[in-house]
Amino acid sequence: MGLVDDTGFDPVDAGGAEDSWRIQMATPAYCTELTVEQLHKALATADHAASRVRREAILAIVGTWEPDEAFLPDVVALNRAAARLHRLAASRFRFVSG
Repeated sequence: MGLVDDTGFDPVDAGGAEDSWRIQMATPAYCTELTVEQLHKALATADHAASRVRREAILAIVGTWEPDEAFLPDVVALNRAAARLHRLAASRFRFVSG
């Protein structure tokens, strides 16, 4: 954790190997550009079964896109939408536009 902190990033302990699915594709923590506080909450709200279904849908959608300058922001927006982070915004998340 110290090395991550030393490089200017905020380290987050996401748990052991048994919890590694919580940071994989199609979970609220994956590719959603969250703050440390938001990331802790995203890890806690992850749903293993739902993430499998979302992963297939996300891959199908992204597979139809041509890479361009908006690709990464679009992927982040898609991952946030698929994890329904906007529905959690009122009670659990505060996103800063920018």
